[in-house]
Amino acid sequence: MMRTYKFRICPSRKIRKTIEEHLNICRYIYNYLLEQKNKNPELNKGDTQKLITEHKKENPELKKVHSKVLQISKNLFEIFIRFSRYARKW
Repeated sequence: MMRTYKFRICPSRKIRKTIEEHLNICRYIYNYLLEQKNKNPELNKGDTQKLITEHKKENPELKKVHSKVLQISKNLFEIFIRFSRYARKW
């Protein structure tokens, strides 16, 4: 028999604001990468990583978020691209 656990967190206002800020930055990076992919469909994994680091230099706001979080945004972006390729075949 499998057991499941449900946890509820109650962050303070300061932590809630930080979480929202990080989510907004991740959303921004995802949309930025999607825009760049629409402009240049030949972008690969290395190119998207370079775009993130270049954009990070231009936007100091992105330094608030850990680099691994931005890489996860990049991975989600790549998953979306793979899904869109798969969906076109149908």
